[in-house]
Amino acid sequence: MSNLRGNKGEWSELYVLLKVLADGKIYGADEFLNLREDIFYNILKVMRLEKKNGVFEYNRNLKNIQIVDIENEISIEVDISKFIYYSNFLFDEIKNIKGREKNYITEIDSFLKSIKVNKLTADNSTKSDITIQVRDSNTGSEPILDFSIKSQLGSPPTLLNASKATNFKYELSEVLEFSELKRINSIEGGPKFKLNELESKGISLEFKECMNKNFQFNLQMIDYEMPKIVADALLYSNSKQVTKISDIFTDEHIEDKDDLCLYTHKFKQLLMNVALGMMPSKKWSGDDEATGGYIVVKRDGDLACFHLYNRNSLKNYLFISSKFESGSQSRHDFGKLYNENGKTFFNLNLQIRFVS
Repeated sequence: MSNLRGNKGEWSELYVLLKVLADGKIYGADEFLNLREDIFYNILKVMRLEKKNGVFEYNRNLKNIQIVDIENEISIEVDISKFIYYSNFLFDEIKNIKGREKNYITEIDSFLKSIKVNKLTADNSTKSDITIQVRDSNTGSEPILDFSIKSQLGSPPTLLNASKATNFKYELSEVLEFSELKRINSIEGGPKFKLNELESKGISLEFKECMNKNFQFNLQMIDYEMPKIVADALLYSNSKQVTKISDIFTDEHIEDKDDLCLYTHKFKQLLMNVALGMMPSKKWSGDDEATGGYIVVKRDGDLACFHLYNRNSLKNYLFISSKFESGSQSRHDFGKLYNENGKTFFNLNLQIRFVS
């Protein structure tokens, strides 16, 4: 049996490898994932780091894919027709995987071994999922670019994962006695119900700080007021149960048109930075790790590419396609009132997921 086992999202990363080499071209897209025939990138090669066997290059010409073992200077050639066949086969198999189950796809195992593939996904510590050398149709340049991959074939993927590092700390406008604090904490359900109870008592919340100093620094790299912008949006989302980000940044919530324009722009920038390199708990340099941009596997199997030359489409896609979501309250330590140094506080947690 194959040792390659994964869910729809994990198999989708391998699908992108086969698909770009099969097609030899990848198209740009607008914010609604419509492919743009006037923006495309010819595939010259894919570079792939394998756990056991080092770095392999997959060089594409008109008839073959030449697979080069950089370390051992070994080269083999595989007909492009096989990449076409197995990319189509893999797409059909991915669609048949149920939910978030991790499945073996044994029928493709021998082909993957023949092209020196022994893992499905890239290292989780980086935003880059695939490295491609392309020929830019507009400039004629041939850059080597790192892309992040997201798939619509499975459950909507996360853009920013929840953790204790993504907690935001708020101070209550009144100090609660222990008995009252205990009573409100006993209210079952998500943060909304406790926030509604506080609102009914005339108690407001004011953002104090991010619980993780690295995350606060990273947000301030975008804008010094960015932690508060995110915290205010997060509080509004939890209080009003408005989760889609484009529904939060509206004139119903932010009446001043200039503020709305400013906050929308800043939040789009945050989404871009998260997508391309910034992680909450790791101090960020401000540089992108996914230097090429984003590749989205669409439901019909097409690949939509957001190259960083077309940043506006990527920013708008992320903005209209993402939502706030809370992680586990017990695991990430939020959603409970607590007293500290004579004041009462409440933590909310940030997770951002693509909408279905």
